[in-house]
Amino acid sequence: MSAFGLLPLKAEGMAAHPDAYGIGFSNGDKFGGDARYLRQLQAYADWRGVEETRQEQCSRPWLLDQLK
Repeated sequence: MSAFGLLPLKAEGMAAHPDAYGIGFSNGDKFGGDARYLRQLQAYADWRGVEETRQEQCSRPWLLDQLK
């Protein structure tokens, strides 16, 4: 079965990658900009792992170095 076009699955209650729900593609700072994206990315990395998160595609790669 193809998963093309479906949102990535996540564990119940865990953060999703910010690109999965369009946070990375918001219009400038109207929806929080880099700060909001980084908060969501850090929450995702806390669950997924920082190194694993850095290996995934990211619409704002300049923020990957700020993950803790």
